[in-house]
Amino acid sequence: MKDETVDDRQKEKNSWCVNWGRCHHENYCCWGHRDYRESSHERIRCATCIVKVGGTSGAVQVDMTSLDSIRRMYQTIGKVDAVISTAGNAQFGPLEQLTQKEFEVGISSKFLGQVNLVLLGRDFVNDDGSFTLTSGILSQDPIPGGAAVTPINAAVEGFVLGASIEMPRGLRINAVSPGVLEESMEKIGAFFR
Repeated sequence: MKDETVDDRQKEKNSWCVNWGRCHHENYCCWGHRDYRESSHERIRCATCIVKVGGTSGAVQVDMTSLDSIRRMYQTIGKVDAVISTAGNAQFGPLEQLTQKEFEVGISSKFLGQVNLVLLGRDFVNDDGSFTLTSGILSQDPIPGGAAVTPINAAVEGFVLGASIEMPRGLRINAVSPGVLEESMEKIGAFFR
């Protein structure tokens, strides 16, 4: 079966999460939504700070399939007001060629990776903060070749629905369900035509 997961270069464009809020770590501050690593040790307190996190790019790197990596990411960045995740891989392919392995890609990365962003992130998101996870249009509008992606997107939405009624300290959680991102069109766009 042809591997339709996003390659490393595409992951840099597609798989990143953004932590927004008051940044309290001197090396990961930005101003005017422009990321940079500060060269001096002078601390800049941003009113609005975005920290881009990626598998191989961004100010901080994270492996969405690793609890330790997600924990280190939060410890490195510190407290934030919100976490927005567009991270996670899933496998496209014809149903007759799918095996458990193709489903495990989405389960460990897109589903459990985002679940763990919330479970480990609760202590790092300030009171009344929020988590935004990404599911995808296939949870509502399946396509041929998407049988291993549709249940993963639906699982993300199910987690958000269940977690939303139990979030502590005024924390909020929601899911967004975009169509194909422009950055992904070259790799998986054919499945949506």
